[in-house]
Amino acid sequence: MRPPSLACTLAALTIAGCGGSDTVDDARGGVALTAGKETDAWDRAPAPTALRLSIRAEDGTTRVAADTGWPPPADISLGKLDASANVALLAELRDATGAVVMRGGSPFVAASELASSELPLLVGRVGTFARPTTGLAASWPAPTAVLALGRYALVAAGDAQAELFDFGKLAPAPPRRELPRSASIVASGDGRTLVVIDAGGASYVNLANGTTGTVDLGAIAPADLASGSVVVGEDGAYVIGATRASGPPTAAVLRIASGSVTSIAMTAARTGAAAAWVPGAGLVVAGGSNGGVEVLSAGATSFAPSPLALPAVTGAVMAPVGTGAFVLVGGTDPATGAQRGTTRARLACESNCTSTGAAPVDLRGGQGFAAGAANGLVVGATSDGSTVAFLVDAKDPVTATPVPLRAPRRGAAAVALGDGYVAVVGGRDASGADVADVEVFTPP
Repeated sequence: MRPPSLACTLAALTIAGCGGSDTVDDARGGVALTAGKETDAWDRAPAPTALRLSIRAEDGTTRVAADTGWPPPADISLGKLDASANVALLAELRDATGAVVMRGGSPFVAASELASSELPLLVGRVGTFARPTTGLAASWPAPTAVLALGRYALVAAGDAQAELFDFGKLAPAPPRRELPRSASIVASGDGRTLVVIDAGGASYVNLANGTTGTVDLGAIAPADLASGSVVVGEDGAYVIGATRASGPPTAAVLRIASGSVTSIAMTAARTGAAAAWVPGAGLVVAGGSNGGVEVLSAGATSFAPSPLALPAVTGAVMAPVGTGAFVLVGGTDPATGAQRGTTRARLACESNCTSTGAAPVDLRGGQGFAAGAANGLVVGATSDGSTVAFLVDAKDPVTATPVPLRAPRRGAAAVALGDGYVAVVGGRDASGADVADVEVFTPP
């Protein structure tokens, strides 16, 4: 079936200060729901029977623009929009029981964009990946990725080149960007200024004005960060060297906030650790070559050890699953090499603080994300290098259910888009061909 067009109708759209008039009488545009390449999503059981379209303001307030049956009328008005504001569009499709079966969310876009063009809104089946019709323009066999300016995935690799994929338009934003150095790690505390790290040092680039410069890492050797991972927290982004799979153990952590970088040392040097931002706790680092758990609270400058006792594990992936709780998925027993399963842990508890799932999970490093109030999504590599994803249900018993990628690949990167949506980009397929498809996970 053809997805509906959700139009900003002429009399409803207020354009502040546009050509001396507050109203544009011939405005045409809005948003069109699309399932991208997953064209069967509209008709798959359970079938959607109702649509709710909402508009979110930057202050977090949300209003319902339409509550209608499915299929909806051919055109739905978004109502009155101030073109000086930025808005995000949210769509939920429910089945006959009232359960959400499909959803989609846009980044914040200028309301004036909705007046002049029709922007696509990717809507996917919950708990699955969906692909926009258009993918990346360039080849990125083993990239790093970061969310930039709230709506772009910046995809980079080791040649000082980068590409922006625009989730507002579901298309690449040409041309390719030149970075100040090759990119082993790219991180941003505010989405505007990027810190680019390789084994030789660190530089910054401001995406708003193009300025670049050198970043002083203090006592941290850049090689201690270059093979680590990035965790985005409430007070900035963190580069954690201890999550690297090999090399000497390191305690190096770099916090990147708006306009500043801070070097922080963990209480123990590690290799093969897992890390995530856990709401209500802060940056949590666990396992690896040194074992144990340590926590860096928001705004703090030193880690504190946690009394949590966890099974020894190297190469696990951590995801937050609610306030003060996280799960570890996969990895191996450092003594025997046996695959580990899942472990849920609760910080600041007095008893029954951990729960384990017995089934082993073939996962050797990656990234974890919140995927709803009590679920997590982990994206990483198997023992043969394939990129895989698991949806983790943190209720007892803890389970990790595979979420198949639409385009199998290896060497891909994952980046959080907000509200539980996660994009997977780059990589190559089993034949060695580059994979251009961008995949977006739709949270339950």
